[in-house]
Amino acid sequence: MREIALEARGLTVDRGERRVLDGVDVDLVRGEVHAILGPNGAGKSTLIRALLGLVTHRGSVRIEGELASRLSAQERSARVAYVPQRSELTASLSVEHVVALGRVSRSGAFGPEPHVDEVARAAMERMDVARLARRAFPTLSFGERARVLVARALATGARTLLLDEPTASLDVRHTLELLEVVRSLAAEGRAVAIVMHSLEDASRCADVATILRAGRVAHHGPAHEVISPRPVRDVYGVELLPRSALGFRLEKDS
Repeated sequence: MREIALEARGLTVDRGERRVLDGVDVDLVRGEVHAILGPNGAGKSTLIRALLGLVTHRGSVRIEGELASRLSAQERSARVAYVPQRSELTASLSVEHVVALGRVSRSGAFGPEPHVDEVARAAMERMDVARLARRAFPTLSFGERARVLVARALATGARTLLLDEPTASLDVRHTLELLEVVRSLAAEGRAVAIVMHSLEDASRCADVATILRAGRVAHHGPAHEVISPRPVRDVYGVELLPRSALGFRLEKDS
């Protein structure tokens, strides 16, 4: 039986006179990777931010069956972790400090030096940033920062993760490694929503896909049905050519 971790109904967001999101419904299910797709300006990032309550919206969001509006910020952060496109963090905190902040987000007990426990260390190892532990976060490349932000999200222990274009600054190898992590998180029983531009990457990792167009759901369903010639032609105005792209896979240790 599919267990819904996060449910949204009728999400609508206006910016001035422009409607950015228009009556969107979405379910995030434990054990599934849900790709949020669509052309630039379709409303993908706005949808993620609305699910988190970071933008003013109409409609309802339920997290583990409870209305998100009735949960405290601490309760929401313990249940749902967020990886933004870019971090606004400018303070010269070390990588291990940034990741450890994911541990204290549950308690709200923020201090100058949060404890780096085994969970935080495991998250850094999983995202290949343990070697950067003492580096100052602002000195990292955008790709390194992205991996640190994912590690921070993993350190929260939240069972629902919302990732907004986490592969945008990653090279091929780290993209594949991240997609493997995303798949493994779902296999462990988490619900994962991931905003993506690459249809190829989405087809590689997603179970379910939603394509947005002008703030509305244009197509939704199993990823292999949504990322197929007819929906892609309908939304993107391009032909999907089978086996036309370069293919890569991680080289496994012998």
